[in-house]
Amino acid sequence: MEATRLTTLQRELLRFVAIIAGMATAVAILMVILWAAWLVTFLIHVVSCSPIRFFRLRRDHPDYINVPGLLIDVVSVMGTFFISSILV
Repeated sequence: MEATRLTTLQRELLRFVAIIAGMATAVAILMVILWAAWLVTFLIHVVSCSPIRFFRLRRDHPDYINVPGLLIDVVSVMGTFFISSILV
């Protein structure tokens, strides 16, 4: 049997999907890195001041995003990338 080759249209679509998936993954990773960097910076500051302040993150910063919120945001951003790529 002869191996099937991708048509030009299939190759272009595969390249387009790979680019969009790469961009979405890069933004998602950047979001997690920035979230973790802020959290680590906050924790280093708190521990250097007073160990008891470690447990006051939610009280001192009630609007700071928690892990479930981070996951929802990352999935939302990745979904938006793919939806916007379909509409293009």
